[in-house]
Amino acid sequence: MGLAISDAQYFNDLPYPGMLDLPPELKQKAFLDLLEDDTSPGYTDRALNFIDALNASIPEKKMKWNAFVYRSQHLPTADGSDALGRFFVEVPRREYTQFIQFGLRHDLKLPRVRSVSIVTRVADQAWLNDLWRIRRSDGSIVLSSRLAESGTLENCYLCHKTPLLSIVPDPLFFDAKRFGEALRRANRSMDAQRPLRHAHLPAAAYGPSLGPVEGPYRTEAFLKSCAGDQIKDPQRLARLAQVMACADCHNGDRRGALNYPSARFFELPLGGTLVDRYVVTHQRMPPAGTDLSLPERRALVECLRHEYYDDFEGKPGILKTWLQNDGCWSGPSL
Repeated sequence: MGLAISDAQYFNDLPYPGMLDLPPELKQKAFLDLLEDDTSPGYTDRALNFIDALNASIPEKKMKWNAFVYRSQHLPTADGSDALGRFFVEVPRREYTQFIQFGLRHDLKLPRVRSVSIVTRVADQAWLNDLWRIRRSDGSIVLSSRLAESGTLENCYLCHKTPLLSIVPDPLFFDAKRFGEALRRANRSMDAQRPLRHAHLPAAAYGPSLGPVEGPYRTEAFLKSCAGDQIKDPQRLARLAQVMACADCHNGDRRGALNYPSARFFELPLGGTLVDRYVVTHQRMPPAGTDLSLPERRALVECLRHEYYDDFEGKPGILKTWLQNDGCWSGPSL
């Protein structure tokens, strides 16, 4: 998982036992069977009714669970099934808060989804776990973990630069009238603690952020080289340099730093990297870039990538420059 300790030790050293397990109520066969019944119309409604029934027995409003259904725009489940559907449940506790997502098939041609992801927030730290739903031949469901079943885990930080990512559903498949307030409540809760750190994960070991406020190149010659034929107007090239300052927000405090391997290597099932999807496909970033054309957005991604990873006129990019510093070798280790 890219931690400073072993994965096994990570799960042995939890501040509160069971905080990365499903609540007992969600382990019940009565609930798990509802999410298995995905060929039946209204199966998620019945699962939501199950949560409503639980909430009826919780007297304090702030301790009631929050649940809704949505489809992710581009992030598949962690089990390789490429499922985009989610059944989300937020479970507030006195000592911590759990954010739980059951993967759901958005296409019945896909294999059954095993993934149940949990992020638990304790003060200013977050702990993560991937559970596995194992279907037995007799129709029963057993909850295991990804570590137990596969013997290995991915590095969560490669995508989760901040442990809790605000939920932005695919608007074409989201019932905003029904679930809009539940979504806003969940996102407010996720944003309530900033900065939020991954427990036992040395984020600084992944280097500086993509798109620093003051870039090392950003001359007209560099911008022309990375923008290519997409931007020819000198004024628009100057505008491109202005919107390259991702670290103005993504500084590890307000938002997670976009350090290695952002904008590179990890191709999503629907195409592109996370940076591509946010900047070009969904045009949610940068917040101050509403005037950018589609070619300018493509150029922005290319220039950010080149500035971070590549050399220009004999000078190394941001990441290589950092790797060549003596402090890199004496800092936090992976």
